[in-house]
Amino acid sequence: MVIGLKIKSMSVKTMSIVALILASSMIAVLATGMFLGPRSIRIVETSTYADTVTIYQNGFTFVTYEKTVKIQNETEVIEFYFPAGALMETLRVEGVNVLEMRFSQESHPILEKGDIITVYTEQKSYTGRFIGWDTMLLIQVDNQTALIPPERITAIELNEVVEIKGPKILVQVLTDADEGEYTVDVSYLMRGPVWRPAYILDLTVHTWNAGLS
Repeated sequence: MVIGLKIKSMSVKTMSIVALILASSMIAVLATGMFLGPRSIRIVETSTYADTVTIYQNGFTFVTYEKTVKIQNETEVIEFYFPAGALMETLRVEGVNVLEMRFSQESHPILEKGDIITVYTEQKSYTGRFIGWDTMLLIQVDNQTALIPPERITAIELNEVVEIKGPKILVQVLTDADEGEYTVDVSYLMRGPVWRPAYILDLTVHTWNAGLS
């Protein structure tokens, strides 16, 4: 049975939640300095830098930016930082040929304790706070805990996610690009910040015009 994961307010393909969680937990974790030989190029201020930021109402943020790097040798390591809560599986690095990517910390799971989710089964749906997933998925619904067997789940929808706080993550990108200057395009999805709309009614006394800002 295929189990899908939907990120609310975003257009994404339905994915197998079990396979995605297992894949995220199997990412290789290698500390800084594990690359021997190639020269490192550090892109600074990248944990807080962004050219475009798209904040979705369920608590996910899509970040993109461009940086120029100068490749001098045949093999280089490009280093930059991820903020805490970034989803490593969503990282895309374009503009240079990428041989391998390594991270200084292990990946966060797609579902975190405290996320508000909707779990769909063939019989009914459950909306509540995610507690955990061992042999069964545990979700708190109206002060009660529901245990749902994985084989009954047809889809999971993320309605609102908790923000992750912690140290920034070092990313190392091994490339074999030729010598020269390259514009590197980086994009990723991360948790937080959560936003909600706020409206201010501005009444102009003399003209009696009302505007929303």
